[in-house]
Amino acid sequence: MLIWAVMFPVIAGVLGYALNPAHDKNAPKAPPPAAATPAPKPAAPPQVPHPVAASQIDLAAWTFAAPNGTDQQALSHWAGRTLVINFWATWCTPCIKEMPAFVELQKKYEAQGVQFVGLALDDAESVKTFAQSHGITYPLLIGDDPAVELLRVLGNVVGAIPFTAVVDKTGKVIKTHPGEWAAADLEGVLQPLL
Repeated sequence: MLIWAVMFPVIAGVLGYALNPAHDKNAPKAPPPAAATPAPKPAAPPQVPHPVAASQIDLAAWTFAAPNGTDQQALSHWAGRTLVINFWATWCTPCIKEMPAFVELQKKYEAQGVQFVGLALDDAESVKTFAQSHGITYPLLIGDDPAVELLRVLGNVVGAIPFTAVVDKTGKVIKTHPGEWAAADLEGVLQPLL
């Protein structure tokens, strides 16, 4: 079920691109516009890197399984801390690439109230093995379907990973970032929240 939640948007996008007649090289071309003075271009709207669907999240509403398969952990366990929630998977190369920086940032800012939490869109055994072999020192939880729903709440409607959200001490969503996040850029978001 979880794999289809991630794969369906990818397949739909590929099919939409392939079936779009604008990409057909044999399609008749529109005639060029008549020569005239071009109209001035309207001002571009401000660029928003990734819109946040929810400005505040109820951390207590989101509970996930620990890799041991028996314990449950609510995100509210870290209430009162700046929370960096990273959605990832063991098969996701960009996810794996950014994790060593997350481990370092966790060590650097833990005493100042920052907590990283990884929500894996993966099975518990793979996550447990990965954490041990890669030295991941921050908590990793098993996301499953609730994590996909939280991705949507945070504005990631296609469910693409990696995806990271920074939530302040009050539960306010400060920033979301699709894709791999450079340590220096993430650190720039964290420092004002310390």
